[in-house]
Amino acid sequence: MTSLSHGLVPLLPRLRPFAWSLTRNWPDADDLVQTSCTRALSKADQWQGGTRLDAWMYRLMRNIWIDETRKRSIRIGQGQKDAAESGKLQTSSDSEKTADAGQVLQQVALL
Repeated sequence: MTSLSHGLVPLLPRLRPFAWSLTRNWPDADDLVQTSCTRALSKADQWQGGTRLDAWMYRLMRNIWIDETRKRSIRIGQGQKDAAESGKLQTSSDSEKTADAGQVLQQVALL
């Protein structure tokens, strides 16, 4: 076991409440702690011995949470309009493009 893994075990009781403060949900907080510990162990070479492990872990955990929050917002489509809600495909006034767009919408509707 490395010094990093030895240092993580005593930190666990402090990491869990910090994770809850980010997620506001105990199951998500537990997942965040697990992900953070796994990431810390895989990136142990980036931690500088002699520095505060707790500060490094808090920063790592916060960054993981920010990344996860961004991924979730993209997955649920914030800022995007569902194609089914769109009545018209926006195109130029060219009649050939308009006809093609109508055909595309019909094919999508069939799916």
